[in-house]
Amino acid sequence: MNKIELIKQVIEKKQKSLDALVKKEGDVLEKKNDAKAHLMMEYFGDSQEEEDTIEISGSYIYFKRPHKDYSYNKEVLTLNIRAKSWRDDEADSIETSYYSTSENSEFELRRMILLGKVGQVILDYKDDIIAGYNKIRADFKEQLSDLKTKRYKLANEISACKSEIEDIENNELFSRLDKDGLEFKVDEDNLYRLPSLDIRFNYEVRGIKKIKVTGSTKSGKSVDLEIVQVHKQYCSDRNKYILKEITNTYEKVRKDKVDTLVLWSKEKVLNHTPALAGA
Repeated sequence: MNKIELIKQVIEKKQKSLDALVKKEGDVLEKKNDAKAHLMMEYFGDSQEEEDTIEISGSYIYFKRPHKDYSYNKEVLTLNIRAKSWRDDEADSIETSYYSTSENSEFELRRMILLGKVGQVILDYKDDIIAGYNKIRADFKEQLSDLKTKRYKLANEISACKSEIEDIENNELFSRLDKDGLEFKVDEDNLYRLPSLDIRFNYEVRGIKKIKVTGSTKSGKSVDLEIVQVHKQYCSDRNKYILKEITNTYEKVRKDKVDTLVLWSKEKVLNHTPALAGA
């Protein structure tokens, strides 16, 4: 088993742990939202009609109601229990948000009743609602913070493993480039997708089928290349276009440009399948 396979096993193990953490974090967030919803129902339940619902997302509380013109419950009022800034642990205000309309339908008139009732509850119990909300946040803060830290740590470790695999594969490609060269997959109907290379200012080589490093300067910043290009040429004997290859050599081409070509086109290299393809 080579090094890449060993790293992939490590990734798989860490990914399973990460998936479990994400699920656990989601379960805890669901419990937190359930607690918030219970708190909101405690104060605003009597303000609602029978089919009304309350949905929680972060600090936002959405009051929704069925509407005959919609296939979903229409949002009629939003509360935001928020702190002065994102740095503060505790909320200290309740902001309301609702749309205005000149429509006088029964739905809108009944919505006005809801707005009035909710407004009265906020006037009477604002401090109690905020205190209850802050207690819920405090109850779940430590557990969620711990899960978040572990999740970030695992995600970073997985990312580092993937980067290590990519570095190994890139080095293998550069090694092939210096030895036998790299050959790219040719799609006769889409030759424009083959790699291209700026050899020097205002001189670009396109339709590269194969590229090989044949030499290097002492500094290593420039290389000599052998490049096989492919293009279509009309063959009168066969009465159709055929592929034609042209081989040229180029001296002192900037190595960083060649490296960029390889990295951008590595998925097109023959006999090369990235270990993390599709991951």
